[in-house]
Amino acid sequence: MAVLAFFLLLDTNGMAIPGIVAAALHEGGHLAVLLAVRCPPKAIRLTPFGAEIVRQGEPRGYLREAAVDLAGPCANLMTLGGCLLAGAGTGKFAAANLLIGSMNLMPVDPLDGGQALHAILCLRLQEETAERLVTVISICTLLPLAVAGFLLLLRSRYNFSLLLVGCYLMLLLLLKKHRFCGLSNLR
Repeated sequence: MAVLAFFLLLDTNGMAIPGIVAAALHEGGHLAVLLAVRCPPKAIRLTPFGAEIVRQGEPRGYLREAAVDLAGPCANLMTLGGCLLAGAGTGKFAAANLLIGSMNLMPVDPLDGGQALHAILCLRLQEETAERLVTVISICTLLPLAVAGFLLLLRSRYNFSLLLVGCYLMLLLLLKKHRFCGLSNLR
C-alpha cells in the first residue's frame, strides 16, 4: 500500500490511476484463465513490483500454461482495442494498456511472453533445452533494450526509465538462473 500511495503522490501526468486499472485488468486476465482451466489461485499478493498470483498447482499441459501466461497481456491488448473502437485510443488508459500488454509480451524469461515461449518450446524440446533457448532469447532482447535505454538517458539527460526496466529484467533473469543452478538460495 505504501508503494501505491508513493506512485499516486508522485503522479504528475495522471498516469497512475490508468496504470493501476490496466495492471488490475492484466492480473484479471490471468485469473480468468486460471479459473477456466480449473487451477484456482492459492493467494494473491500485492508486492512493490505488482501483483503476484500464488498457484495451488500448475495447469495440466504446456498449452494451458501458455494460455495462462498470455491471458494478462491479451486482456490489456483487448482493452486497448476497445479503447480504439470507442475513439479513446489516444487516452492515458489506452496508453497504459498498450505499455503493460506489449511489455509483458516481450520474450524475456521473467515476463509473461518469456514464460509462454518456454511452455510452447517445451511442446517440441526437452525442458532443459527450452530453458536454455529462452535464456538466450531473453538476453538477446534485453541487451538492445538496455542500450536503447542508455542512449535515451544520454539524449534526454533525465529519462532513465527504459534503462531501469532493462537492468531490472536482466537482474531478475540472473537471479532466477542462480536459483536454478543452486548457486544462491535467495528465497
